[in-house]
Amino acid sequence: MLRDAVNAATGIVEALVHLKSAVGVASNTALVRTETNLLTGGKETRVSALNIQAQARILLQRIDKLVAASAIGNANLLSSRSSALRLQTTQFGGSISVAPQPLDTAGLNLEDLNLIRNGGTDDALSRIERALINAEQRYDRIENLQRVVTNVSVTAQFASRVGSGFGSSSLPRGSIVDVLG
Repeated sequence: MLRDAVNAATGIVEALVHLKSAVGVASNTALVRTETNLLTGGKETRVSALNIQAQARILLQRIDKLVAASAIGNANLLSSRSSALRLQTTQFGGSISVAPQPLDTAGLNLEDLNLIRNGGTDDALSRIERALINAEQRYDRIENLQRVVTNVSVTAQFASRVGSGFGSSSLPRGSIVDVLG
């Protein structure tokens, strides 16, 4: 489950980077004209907010499909509609409760992007930038969770975090009990 979530999160962050780039083009050169000199596959194309709106819709649908594909049964770590999940830690026989890290369009506040209306590209670009920051932070949390759950030596990780000034508060609940108990 965690591996699938990490892989999906990677794809979602990449999609958001592409979306940010496309909306940036729309905000700077949203007029339909040949002077923009945007080439795709060696052929001249015209740029418009309407074309980029269609591209954005496709990317957002792909993000939601990646989130849906990362589900195992009814459990989905990346969905804003999921409740907390209990993950079995095979290394110590315990379990941890994990809050979802929503990376779907609802969880990233990217529903109803509209580049066509007045100020739409600026609003969309602002929302996408915030979503990208949130997605990168959530990706880091999922990746760290995967390391903790699959790590051979939680003791080394604990010592490293304490030594670097983070303390035990950044470790998942139960880590010290598993190490010491």
